Amino acid sequence: MMKAYRKALSVPFGLPADAWMLEIGAFFIRTETDLILKSNKVISDRAKKEGFDFKFNTMEECLKDLIK
Repeated sequence: MMKAYRKALSVPFGLPADAWMLEIGAFFIRTETDLILKSNKVISDRAKKEGFDFKFNTMEECLKDLIK
């Protein structure tokens, strides 16, 4: 995901973030580190079956629109 963000923003490389850095960031934005450190499976097919209409087909399209 971060690779797609960097590509959309034309950033050539990214620096790694250790868990302790994320814990500090989570403290300041008042969230749980589990929301940052653990991945969650998102199934778009289920949302489509429920009638949700996605504006963008890919994350790359969405990011390009966001940075306009």
